[in-house]
Amino acid sequence: MRPANRPYFLAGGPGFHSEEELAYELGYRHQRGSFALSVATFYSRYHGLRSLEQVNPPAATPIVIANGQDGESYGAELTAAYVVTSRWRVRLATPSCAFMFGPTPAAPIRPEG
Repeated sequence: MRPANRPYFLAGGPGFHSEEELAYELGYRHQRGSFALSVATFYSRYHGLRSLEQVNPPAATPIVIANGQDGESYGAELTAAYVVTSRWRVRLATPSCAFMFGPTPAAPIRPEG
C-alpha cells in the first residue's frame, strides 16, 4: 500500500535483495593437563549491505533503500583457561577485532512507479 501523496520521503528500492557474506575462520586449541590455550581468527567479506541512497542528488529526497555498501571485517581472539579445582575454573579471553566498511560506487537508482 502506498501513501496517497507524492513525493515520497523514503521508498523501497528496485531490486533490493538480501545481503551476502563470505566468511573464513581458522582456530587452534592446545590443552595440557589443567591448562588450555585457544586462538581463533576470522575474515569476512560483505556484499550488498543495506544503504539509503538519494534518487536525484543533490536533492535530499526522495531516498530509497538499496544495496549500495560492501565491506569487510576481521579479527582474532586469544583465550586461556586453567582448572584450579573441579569447582573453580579461571578463564581469560582477550577479543581483538577491527572492522572496515566502505561505500561502493553505485549506479543511479530510479524509484518504482
